[in-house]
Amino acid sequence: MNIAHYAELRKLGLNVLAPEYHGFGGLEGLPTESILAADAQAAYDYLRKARSVPASRIVIYGWSLGSAVAVTLASQIEAGALILEGAPSSLIAIGQLQYPFFPIRLIMRNPFESIRKIDRVRAPILFLHSPEDAVIPIAEGRRLYAAAPLDKTFVEVRGGHVDATTADTERFYGAIRNFLGAHRVLPAEDGASGAHLPR
Repeated sequence: MNIAHYAELRKLGLNVLAPEYHGFGGLEGLPTESILAADAQAAYDYLRKARSVPASRIVIYGWSLGSAVAVTLASQIEAGALILEGAPSSLIAIGQLQYPFFPIRLIMRNPFESIRKIDRVRAPILFLHSPEDAVIPIAEGRRLYAAAPLDKTFVEVRGGHVDATTADTERFYGAIRNFLGAHRVLPAEDGASGAHLPR
């Protein structure tokens, strides 16, 4: 699924960097909030220092839990844009929905509370969310959207939490193309940009 997604982003003219994280893909370590944030920062530093990509040409992209990693990174650095797909406002909120009688905030060690950080994001933000999403309800995405700075766009797509890229392909990638074009991250002349994709 991710490879097909990357291929579609390439068709838009984007270069894609898709780093793996500790605790995923056979890598050692625990995927704690602080470790994932450090991994994302390392990927960003690679683009800026080793590849000499200007900050204004970097698009930070996060899907599901990866959206929290993306928000954390974008709240600390400069970037051309931030794209969030199926993004929760916080894992605590999702946990509380699932288990309303448990003190989730007291027992969750990695809350991933994007809603407490998104106001520090300086880049324009695109939210993609499906009303059919049974994993992260769209109300969560709209809650995060409401807390975001003014330069933001919310687009509803079909397909639920996993299949929006294939069930609503034209609207999904059309929204990305239009958003990046409007913010001049994807110029018509060359269409090249760096994209960092937390999963």
